[in-house]
Amino acid sequence: MENTRIGKSEAVALIVTIMINHAILNITKTIVSNTGSSSLLNVLYISIIALIISYILYVLLNKFPTFDILDVSNFLGGKILKFIVSILFLAYFIVFSATLLKNFALCLQIIYYPSTNIFFIIIVFLIATVFVCNLKYDAVFRSNLITAPLVILSIITLFIGNSKDFVFENVFPVLGYGLNETFFAGLSNLFAFQGLLYILFLPPRLKDVTKLRRITITSILLSAFYLIISIATIVFMFDSNVTDKLLMPLYSAVRYINFGDFFQRLDSIFILTWIISFVSYLSIVVDTCCNILRKVSNVKSTKFATVLITFFMLIVALLFKNYAVSTFWSDVVYKYAFFVMLGLSFIILCLAYIVKIFKSKSFNYKAKSNSLNGGTA
Repeated sequence: MENTRIGKSEAVALIVTIMINHAILNITKTIVSNTGSSSLLNVLYISIIALIISYILYVLLNKFPTFDILDVSNFLGGKILKFIVSILFLAYFIVFSATLLKNFALCLQIIYYPSTNIFFIIIVFLIATVFVCNLKYDAVFRSNLITAPLVILSIITLFIGNSKDFVFENVFPVLGYGLNETFFAGLSNLFAFQGLLYILFLPPRLKDVTKLRRITITSILLSAFYLIISIATIVFMFDSNVTDKLLMPLYSAVRYINFGDFFQRLDSIFILTWIISFVSYLSIVVDTCCNILRKVSNVKSTKFATVLITFFMLIVALLFKNYAVSTFWSDVVYKYAFFVMLGLSFIILCLAYIVKIFKSKSFNYKAKSNSLNGGTA
C-alpha cells in the first residue's frame, strides 16, 4: 500500500468519506444541539470558513510540492519536530476514530444487538478493516469511489423521502439561541470538516500533485453539501429539544420513510450502507496511520503496521465504559483537539514557508557574492 498513488476522484472520495461518517454518528446532533433553529445558517457559515481554510492550506502546501505535513515538519525542525508531530497525529487519529467506533458499535448494540457483547461488534469492524487494508493495490481508495456516492445518495433519499413531513417553521427563530451561538461560539462546529486534516497528508500520495487545488475545493464543497442536506433533514423533521434525546438523528429520520406499501421500514438498508461506509472510514484512518508510522519508524511491513494500529484502536475503544463517556470525547474533547491540530499545522506550514523564503534569499545572496568575487579575481 505504501507505493499506492491515487487520482483526483479517489482523493475527493477519501475526504468526503471522512466527513460523511462523522456526520452520520455525532456531528449533526452536536450542531443542532449547539445552535438549534439556526443550525442551517450556522452550517452555511462554517462551510464558507472551511472553504477559505482549505484554500489557505492548499496555498501553503503548494509551496512544498509532494511534501505532507510530516515532511514540512522535518524541513522546519528536523527529525525531532517530525517525530513529535507524527506522534500527535497518530494519537489524534487513533483515539478519535476509536471513539467513533465505540459510539457506532454501541448504537448498533442498542438498536439491533442488545444481547451481544460490545467487544464482538467492535472486533468485527476491525477485522474487516484489517482485511481491506491488506488487499493489494488501491482497494481502500477504490472502495470509497463506490461507498461515498452511495451514502450521499442515501442522505438525498432521506431528505426527499421525509420532505412530506417537514415542518419548515422549525428554522424560526432564524438566529436560534442568539447571534453568539450562531456565528461566534458556533464557529466551533467547524470541527465537522475533519477532512481538512487529511488534506495535509495527500500531496505525496497523489498521481498528479498539480490537482491538489481542485481536490481540496471539490471535496470541501461536496462535504458541505452533504452536511447541509443532513442538517436540513434533522431540523425540518425534529425539534431541537427532541434531537438531543435521539441516539442517531439521521437513523431516526430513516424510520419515517415509506414509498407506498411496498417500500417500508428501509432502516436496515440504510444502516447496512452506513456500516460499509464506516469500514471504509476506518480503513482510511488505518492506512493514514500506517503511512505516518512508516515515516518515523523502522516498521516496513504493511500487515504488521495495520494490525498494530487496529490493536491500539481496540484498546482505546474498550477504555470507554459507556455511551455517555464516548459521546463526551467525540463531542467535546474531539472538538478542541481538532482545533489544536489544525492550529499546529498552520503554524508549522507558515514558519516553514518563512524559513524557505529566508533560505532562498540567503542562497541567492551567497551566489551573487561568489559571482562578484569571482569577477573581481
